[in-house]
Amino acid sequence: MDFNYNSNHIEGNTLTYGQTEILLLFGKVIGEADVRDVQEMTASNVGLRMMTEEAAVKGVPLTQNFIRTLHKTILREDYTVYRVICLAVCKQVM
Repeated sequence: MDFNYNSNHIEGNTLTYGQTEILLLFGKVIGEADVRDVQEMTASNVGLRMMTEEAAVKGVPLTQNFIRTLHKTILREDYTVYRVICLAVCKQVM
């Protein structure tokens, strides 16, 4: 939560800490918020989760393919690429 808020705030995101918390926990925004700020915060959170999950898989090197997929996912609005990766990673871990 803190990482997402602080890194996006440095980049000029106008969401408050409270708005960020509600957005990341419940997927909703209270009060007024710029649509782009909401999309950037959501994308940042998805990217951070992808990196965290990738790092949790021991013995798997960070690949160029993963970085490209991460980039494509962050730029998407529906985050379907992330769901596909999560399912694939979860199956490998089990």
